[in-house]
Amino acid sequence: MVDIWSLAYALAVVIGAILFAKLVVFIIENFVIKLAARTKTELDELILKTIKWPLYYAIILFGTYFAVKTTFPTFYPDYVHKIFSIAEILLGIWIVIRISDVVIRNYLAQIAARIEARLDEELVRLLQRIAKVFIWIIGAIIIIKALGYEISPLVASLGIAGLAIALALQDTLANFFAGVYISVGKPFKIGDNIQLASGEVGDVVDIGLRTTKIKTPDNAILIVPNSEITKTRVLNLSQPSESIRVVVPIGVAYGTDLNKVKKILTEIAVNAPYALKDAQPLVLFKSFGDFSLNLELIFWIENLRKKMIVIDHINSQINERFKKEGIEIPFPVRTLIMKKET
Repeated sequence: MVDIWSLAYALAVVIGAILFAKLVVFIIENFVIKLAARTKTELDELILKTIKWPLYYAIILFGTYFAVKTTFPTFYPDYVHKIFSIAEILLGIWIVIRISDVVIRNYLAQIAARIEARLDEELVRLLQRIAKVFIWIIGAIIIIKALGYEISPLVASLGIAGLAIALALQDTLANFFAGVYISVGKPFKIGDNIQLASGEVGDVVDIGLRTTKIKTPDNAILIVPNSEITKTRVLNLSQPSESIRVVVPIGVAYGTDLNKVKKILTEIAVNAPYALKDAQPLVLFKSFGDFSLNLELIFWIENLRKKMIVIDHINSQINERFKKEGIEIPFPVRTLIMKKET
């Protein structure tokens, strides 16, 4: 039979464990975390903040376990030991899950900062969920083993399940590593104007760890998985600079003075808005067409996003100057010869 002194001792041990747990939390909050804040990394500080309360309950649990086992050794059946063992394992699972959440977020944040990419919250949550599943699986195996059951068949089954999960997540992982490659290799960066192999053109507005967002000229956002971009050719129109060559084709009637035409086109290009002053325009006589002499006006502008505005200005000026100078831009002409039957 349990006497009053044994109960008092057990209660004192539990109260002592609670007070000691409060003291440990107090020391962590007021001293240890402040010391950790002085280190170069904030991971240790985040882990301490995360585990202080699980550690608080762990100390109380171990104190209670010690009080029960030492005070009532003759009344300590096997199932009570198993209950405490399971409680300890569950507490350990809780601690490991909280630490894994912090480590995953901190590690991905470091990767995103190093490669100048946006931290993808969906990817963070996905990896945290995956980690939790594996931690709970391992914890369940430990609990089953603590209860005295054979776990070898279960471990074999979990190996097959793990392979299936890895295959299911291969697209997500492929996009993740492709995002790292894009940010490290920098084939393009935020603000660049790119053209995809499928023909879409737009400005890169975001490079995440899973997708890249492109703003099209229609002011729509095109979201492309990173793995698709790395598998195809991408034309970066902003590198090595924002300047771009503009080619304007023009046809004039046969018999036109080409020297005069070249002079007019050169003057128009030199005075065009956004035209580079240090790049001399070039006018080339390309070919003899079916109904016209075909030329090309080639010049450079300082900003590729102004290309359509410049082309509009150039074409308008060509139309006005050619009218003024009496230079004909011919229409397509076809001559049909009808053979008269006799």
